[in-house]
Amino acid sequence: MATAQTNGEFSAPSVMMAKESINQAFEVPLADGLRFERRLFHSLFGSEDQQEGMAAFLAKRKPVLVVSPPVASLLPPRGASQRPGRAGSAGVA
Repeated sequence: MATAQTNGEFSAPSVMMAKESINQAFEVPLADGLRFERRLFHSLFGSEDQQEGMAAFLAKRKPVLVVSPPVASLLPPRGASQRPGRAGSAGVA
């Protein structure tokens, strides 16, 4: 859960693209995976979140993400089931 909280502070598109790159790494050869990751990385440079992130870094402050909400807002509340519809369904036909 700590990792999810940390990732929730980052731009949602960048987190989704990082996850997609990791998933892709299991499917393709190394060279293809690196090319895929590089394309996703370059595509983020046009985002408002990237511009805000760089400005915040130079100003030594936390970024205020403008394009998308933090990923943490998309996570289920603490204590909620990770798999909806699965709780208590063991042995039920």
